[in-house]
Amino acid sequence: MMTTSSPSVPREAKSAEAMRKALRHAWGQFATGVTVVCVRDGPSVHGMTANSFTSVSLDPPLVLISVDRRARTHALLEAEGRYVVSVLAEGHREWADRFAGRHGDLQGCFEDIPHRLTDEGLPIFEGALASFVCRVVTIHPAGDHSLFIAEVERFESAPGAAPLLFFGGHYRSIHESE
Repeated sequence: MMTTSSPSVPREAKSAEAMRKALRHAWGQFATGVTVVCVRDGPSVHGMTANSFTSVSLDPPLVLISVDRRARTHALLEAEGRYVVSVLAEGHREWADRFAGRHGDLQGCFEDIPHRLTDEGLPIFEGALASFVCRVVTIHPAGDHSLFIAEVERFESAPGAAPLLFFGGHYRSIHESE
């Protein structure tokens, strides 16, 4: 038997803002992993925290990221066409916050994060659960975002650590008993 819960937005609250908040809350009920997407920004690199990363195809190997059209990363991805995705472990909350812009404009600051550079000059985070070097093959407009589908050119994984999760608007661990 399926059970339903009461809607988050009362019927009388019909404002677009109330609906956006309720929808964001509903989407937040789906647990995701947390990644950092890095792209060249002229002579430097820019990073962005993203939880909208997914595999698309094994043959050819394709992945997808969804990026807000207003984000700086969007324009950089369109211009550069290459990026690296690092899948964060549960001990990387500080990195996730930094590249989400929660500590000011530090999304180009990599000096204190252990990493090595790809041939393209993009950082692969040491301790990441997996990293994917990607080349954009197509961009699809999708509302206020764009879907960047990219071919995975190289990848590596280092299983063993637990992933950093995002659920209900907060970072979580698979070890939590909430």
